[in-house]
This record gives sequence, C-alpha cells and structure tokens, in this order.
Amino acid sequence: VVDCPPAIQGDVVAAVMRSVQVILIPVLPSPIDLWAIVGMAAALGGVRRLNPGLRAGLVLNQLESRNALSRAMREALAEFDVPILQAGMQRRAAYRSAAVEGVSVYGLGKRAQAAVADMEAIIEEVLCL
Repeated sequence: VVDCPPAIQGDVVAAVMRSVQVILIPVLPSPIDLWAIVGMAAALGGVRRLNPGLRAGLVLNQLESRNALSRAMREALAEFDVPILQAGMQRRAAYRSAAVEGVSVYGLGKRAQAAVADMEAIIEEVLCL
C-alpha cells in the first residue's frame, strides 16, 4: 500500500505505482488539491496499462461537516476515474495530538475514539477496493 499526496508526480512515483497493489490519495477540501488530482488521475491512467491490477482510492481529509467546500469536494472529485472512499477523515484534534506525541490515533486511547472510527471505516473500505 502506498499513501501519497495528490501532487506527487514524476518517474519515482510512476515506478512506485507500477509495483504496488493499492494507492490511497489523501485529498483536502481545497481547490489546490482538486487541481493536483488532475495530474495524479492522468498518471494513474497511464500506469494502469502497465499494472492493470492497481487499485486506487481518494481519501477525503480534514472534512468539516458544516463547511460547504467539504460537501462539494465529493461531487467535484466524481469527475475523475478514481474511486472516492465513502469514509473520510474528519478534521479532528486527535490527528494533530497523535503527530505531536509520535503515536497513531490508536495510541491515544479514549480521547481519539472518533478518529479511530474514521480510520477503521477507511481500512474496511480499502480492503474492499
């Protein structure tokens, strides 16, 4: 599994995409990430000719339920030939806390229950890609 940002391009990324089974592409609810997906979607299309078993999914990150842009991203991303995971990562302090403490959200205990639920939903969906 390779987890890469949407703007990474080039020979190294193409080589990685040719050799993996699954790529998860995190996407923030922003026009900049939406523009970056154009290049990544094109790269995926080319690599799939060499790696036809490659599975990819867009993972929405830092979602805010009351933010119009967060809600609009799913619709905008539907134009690309890359599946969008229904599960996403809400904007939560637990992710920042985990990074500061050098652990995953699983290591934060009860204070990260919602973040763990986000991750579990993503994992379950990735296993079905």
